Amino acid sequence: MLGPLMTMRAVRSSTMAIGLAVALLGAGCGGQDGASDGAAVSALDATTSAPSTTLVPSTTVTTATSTTPPPTSAALPTPTAPPTTGLPTSVAVPPTTAAAAPAAPDYCEGAGPLPSSAVLDTSLVLDLMGDGSADDLIEAYDVDGWSRLRLTTGGSVVSEIINPAIDGRYRPLGVAPVFPGDSAELFAVIGDGSVATEIGVFGVDADGCVFSYTSADTSEDFTTLIRPASPFRSGAVCFDGGIGVYTAEQRSDGKWDASSSAFEIATPATLQYLGGSDDYSEGLEESELPVFEFDCFGLSL
Repeated sequence: MLGPLMTMRAVRSSTMAIGLAVALLGAGCGGQDGASDGAAVSALDATTSAPSTTLVPSTTVTTATSTTPPPTSAALPTPTAPPTTGLPTSVAVPPTTAAAAPAAPDYCEGAGPLPSSAVLDTSLVLDLMGDGSADDLIEAYDVDGWSRLRLTTGGSVVSEIINPAIDGRYRPLGVAPVFPGDSAELFAVIGDGSVATEIGVFGVDADGCVFSYTSADTSEDFTTLIRPASPFRSGAVCFDGGIGVYTAEQRSDGKWDASSSAFEIATPATLQYLGGSDDYSEGLEESELPVFEFDCFGLSL
């Protein structure tokens, strides 16, 4: 029932956005079930708080001195010191400083060379900008337990983002022209476990800065989970203009329930569900399931 998946991987046409469901599950183009089976897992952005300092200014209280003038009569008394009704005082309140959170660099700040303590995991030179020149350097490296994905475009603009996942380290897979635009998309592994691999999708903005695509529904990073062999299986396939994700869950009777859907560009940085692309099938035999893998115009795990 799902065998035609293999024939659709080489097809790149805009009509595939609606017909992808037929290629994946007979009626669906790939699916992402974010409710029950976790076909798409969102990575958390590294959030930072700049140190905040609150200064309470020094306060000075001054009371004017009162003087009693001497009488004007002929008999002048011995002058006495003028009385005072208050003494000048100065009260300084020491400044208080809030605890500073760990700072992380902005994702596009023109970073310099790799830090001396960096552990380089991957280095690729590809044409991410789509200008016909393979001069875009993609690096994945680690500093103090933080994995970073770094892009140097044309040897000049440098940008990077940080993976906050405890067990995740970036592993670039390559680039593919999936969504409309001048540049291609960068696909990278952001988490690798014993039964599943999580893949993130990254783009390049008008300033040449790399960013992570987010979901229009959740505002969280858009990722796909590839699980080839478990009671909960999932895969993803790219088509011209979008990404299809598909899942299957084994029931207690040994049969499988499967679903699929597709996602397309919503804004330059967000992806949204492609209406009418979802499909749901019940009671399938395992032989009717597709191969749960990552297939994106030649990119694979």
